Amino acid sequence: MNQRHLNRKTTLQTDIPNKLFFRISEVCKIVGVEAYVLRFWESEFPTLNPAKGTNGRRTFRKRDIEIVLTIKRLLYEEGYTIAGARNFLSKKHITQLSITSPDSYKKLPEENRTKESSASTEVVKTVRSIKSELHSILTMLNRRW
Repeated sequence: MNQRHLNRKTTLQTDIPNKLFFRISEVCKIVGVEAYVLRFWESEFPTLNPAKGTNGRRTFRKRDIEIVLTIKRLLYEEGYTIAGARNFLSKKHITQLSITSPDSYKKLPEENRTKESSASTEVVKTVRSIKSELHSILTMLNRRW
């Protein structure tokens, strides 16, 4: 295995310094990716949106670094496609991420499966109920005209 692939298999045992703001070069060192990769991910993942100052420089917060670490894990370690990782992050998984331990990242999808399936079941029931009511209204309207 070459050096490039060895770097990809790093786990999220990264300590994020206790600072409010980080420059892109600092984030690159923490996460272990190049600046162009961060800029690309920023264009592909709406959840990754670091603030830009009046000079146009990106200012990352700790939360942004958590998102970047999650994206890296999804793409490099778990084999997600960009679309799959984007979908994962958009399903509110990102709001529950915590940097307290690397294991919290690994447990997240499994913990949320039951919540999502029960929530999905409720949504399906509600949509079916609305559909039934609309169909009844349509039938009544068709009888009048």
